[in-house]
Order: sequence, then C-alpha cells, then structure tokens
Amino acid sequence: MTNDLINLNELCEILSIEKSHVYSIIEVEIITPFYDEKIQEQLFDTHMICSIKKAYRLYEHFEIEWPIVSLIYDLMEKNDLLEQDNLRLKSKLLKYISD
Repeated sequence: MTNDLINLNELCEILSIEKSHVYSIIEVEIITPFYDEKIQEQLFDTHMICSIKKAYRLYEHFEIEWPIVSLIYDLMEKNDLLEQDNLRLKSKLLKYISD
C-alpha cells in the first residue's frame, strides 16, 4: 500500500482552505507534516488531510480559537480510542462468557 503525499499548495486546493489555517493547525500541533529536505517542502498524508478537515470544521462551526480547537480535537481522538477499546473488551468478554 502506498501512502501518497501532497504538498501544501495541493492540500489547500483540495480542502479549499487558506495556508494560514494550515499553519495554525500545525502550530497548535494537531498535525506534524513531513518535511522533504530534497524539495524543501512540507508534505501531508491522507490521515493528516482528514485531521485538518476535522479541525477546520470545528474552527468554522464553533468560531473558536485554534488552541481550543486543538484541545477539543485531542479529546475527540482520545474518546474514539476509548470507544474502540471498549468494543474490543466487550467482544473479549462475550467470548469469555460464552465459553
């Protein structure tokens, strides 16, 4: 499986987002882009694109500052992980009970 990377200009075009917003998202550490020394560019993968979309929607919808977006985003990610763990543990418990 290849992980296609895109540059900042392509990212902004795909998401219809200004570079300043991407810089803000990077600044509050929601994502950390790859840096290609050879071409002297920041590069973004699919997961980062999804993260940027999610963060930007929070920013736009709630009209909140980027540090608050970062906090909410982090809590949402942790909640998703807890839900996954919960499902996994429920599945194990059901197997254990049924044996």
